[in-house]
Amino acid sequence: TRRRGIGMIESLFSGLLTGSIYALIALSFSIIYTTTRVVNFALGEIVMIAAMMTYTCVDLWGIPILAALIIGCAFAVLVNLVIRTAALSRLQNLDPISALLVTLACGWLILSLAQLVWGTSGAHFPAIFGKTVLFHLGRLAVTSQDLATLIIVALVLVIMDIIQRQTTLGKSMQAAAEDQAACGVIGLNVGSINSLSFTLAAVLCTVAAIFMAPITGANPQIGTMVGLKGFAAGILGGLTQSRSAIIGGLIFGVG
Repeated sequence: TRRRGIGMIESLFSGLLTGSIYALIALSFSIIYTTTRVVNFALGEIVMIAAMMTYTCVDLWGIPILAALIIGCAFAVLVNLVIRTAALSRLQNLDPISALLVTLACGWLILSLAQLVWGTSGAHFPAIFGKTVLFHLGRLAVTSQDLATLIIVALVLVIMDIIQRQTTLGKSMQAAAEDQAACGVIGLNVGSINSLSFTLAAVLCTVAAIFMAPITGANPQIGTMVGLKGFAAGILGGLTQSRSAIIGGLIFGVG
């Protein structure tokens, strides 16, 4: 019984660790969906782009890790805004199945281009907060990277929840999805709000990338599976509510 209890604690911690990363991606889906009513299936590739650009800056160009993270995030935001600019106006006039297929096509195009640039082999991605063992949960060694992942992701999720629920910006994003015409009447710029939602989603994907890549390695294939799992987590919790999407990510990871 004691061994089972220890094993349960180990599994719970590991599940919360991966679930917190899925929660970030689920929240990215939720932010875009609640603002535009579009499911952006290219978000997994945005995670991949952030990871690969950060890896390239650090390992190949010798750029300090903090500057590399900023560059990786900026590149992820740029790619996501290109998707928004090229496809959003059309997607919102399509039925849900057609919109899903278009965003899938964008994701596959990004993946194909990434494979041309970086190839298909994996590479080591540095653990930003190190691998110092802090304590043990049974046989599981909890490292500084693991603890930093839980703390930082929790802070990011709380901040995003506050922004969405308690700020004018968050309310404007919800209003843009409900009635664009009414937003125009009261002076809200729907285009800017949509761009901001894509930007925030890309930032969340970057945070997910820097904690996911040390586990999976940096390679162009990581985006597809992590994107699907993040979407599944969002569906489990509900894409229309940010808190539900976060809870869905945690449940998915533990499960």
